[in-house]
Amino acid sequence: MKKIFEKLENIFLAFMAYSFLGWVYEVSLEIFFYSKHFVNRGMFFGSYVPIYGYGALIFIALLTRMKNKKPFGKVLTPVVVTVLTGVIATVVELGVSYILDATIKPGGFQNFWGYDEWGNFERRIAPIASFRFMIGGGIVMYVIQPFLSRIGKRMSFTVKTVLSVILAIIFFTDVITTLFRLPFNLESLWNSVTAMF
Repeated sequence: MKKIFEKLENIFLAFMAYSFLGWVYEVSLEIFFYSKHFVNRGMFFGSYVPIYGYGALIFIALLTRMKNKKPFGKVLTPVVVTVLTGVIATVVELGVSYILDATIKPGGFQNFWGYDEWGNFERRIAPIASFRFMIGGGIVMYVIQPFLSRIGKRMSFTVKTVLSVILAIIFFTDVITTLFRLPFNLESLWNSVTAMF
């Protein structure tokens, strides 16, 4: 049971780390390229953008075996893994945009992002963003995740548990307060989901 709990803690801590790094990335874009001042990106009060946490966990779950086994050789496998992170990130972003459209009225995903760059699809995704996500995904798979794994192995079970509990309380309190703050339309979400079947 302890091993299962520790695995869940590792997943949650990785989710929070990547959500925070996503927030840093988004805020950095605002400061240095777009509005030239601080903008708290995302829908939450805290310093995290969960779509980055989910995206990174999906990369890790789907691509770690390929990364480790190197089916395309030492040189080509990192290229394939990095390109696949860009594809996965783009699909995740597109999917989340439709979920936000179904659940948040008015505005849907456009309350949080909208691409005006060349080649954008309904402002939901754009080639330049997919390229940045691909580069970031390669960095996640080959630099950040190995680093986080080493740190995680050095942390005691107790430290991981305390850190996980503190972060979970903060994060889920933020999620609950955000649900009350945003104009979610759960009936619209239910209708969208049931229409698929």
